[in-house]
Amino acid sequence: RQALEAAASATVGVLRVDGLRTRKMGPYSIVDLRAEVDPLISVSSAHNVARHLQSQIQSSIPTVSEVLVHIVPAVKKPRSQLGEGSGELMRPHVEVEAEVRAALEHMPEVQGVSHVIIHYDVACGIRLKVDIICDESLSIRRASDIARRAKAILQTLPQITSVDVDLDLDV
Repeated sequence: RQALEAAASATVGVLRVDGLRTRKMGPYSIVDLRAEVDPLISVSSAHNVARHLQSQIQSSIPTVSEVLVHIVPAVKKPRSQLGEGSGELMRPHVEVEAEVRAALEHMPEVQGVSHVIIHYDVACGIRLKVDIICDESLSIRRASDIARRAKAILQTLPQITSVDVDLDLDV
């Protein structure tokens, strides 16, 4: 167990490991574990962390033939302290993105939405990062005002706890 935890702590991107289980299969061991990673990294980055963790474990413990890593977003509190409400499902990303786009359609200054990135935080709710497209001739002050208004509108959507609105500059 100590060797597995040492391998995990030596893997960049792994914040914590729990749910560690090992099974024997002949002379070898099969390892299952849950690795917590930064909740704001992409799925592909988290997958890369998992592959590095698998490699680290297998290279440091030759008797391990297989490693199954379940990636979960890190939370500030231990999962056992999150309470009953933490199991509630948040709305699917396609629904949230559709709501974001619909809400910003009512702002004539916003010509479009190029990206909507949604982060689910089990401890506090949904965090948004939204890139909007505006007329390129706008002043910085005017574009900032539009972004502030867009942010205020998006913060009224259900379960949204944090909003970051950026201007998409396709220069």
